[in-house]
Amino acid sequence: MEALAAGTPVVAYPSGGIPELIRHGDTGILTSASDPAALASEIARLADAPERLLPLSLGGRREWEQ
Repeated sequence: MEALAAGTPVVAYPSGGIPELIRHGDTGILTSASDPAALASEIARLADAPERLLPLSLGGRREWEQ
């Protein structure tokens, strides 16, 4: 929640209550598996596509405001 409030893009595992807050590609990025390699892969993909940062930041902030 703190990252969403700050407008920070989120990359997270799809476990627990996280998928209720993070919608893949809209409010953040969910990995395909709950392991470090999947997390690192998604972070690298996001780093290679900086144009995706602003839409994720805005989507996450919008989710937090609601």
